[in-house]
Amino acid sequence: MKLSAKKRLELIDRELHDKGEVFSRNLAVRCETSMETIRKDLEMLEAQGVAVKVYGGAMLAQPGAERILSMRM
Repeated sequence: MKLSAKKRLELIDRELHDKGEVFSRNLAVRCETSMETIRKDLEMLEAQGVAVKVYGGAMLAQPGAERILSMRM
């Protein structure tokens, strides 16, 4: 079933919080949409601070992760 933008974002957000990561190809198939649409959705969630895009998908953003990395360096 093809999902609206709002439903896609809700699904991606739920999966990120449940699993900690999502894969673009799987989301495109589940949402019956293009990879480009999924990439745009992930970019939107990244801009909101919910996700961090990685090769092939995204991971759940962890508050403070940037600080910890900078402290280690």
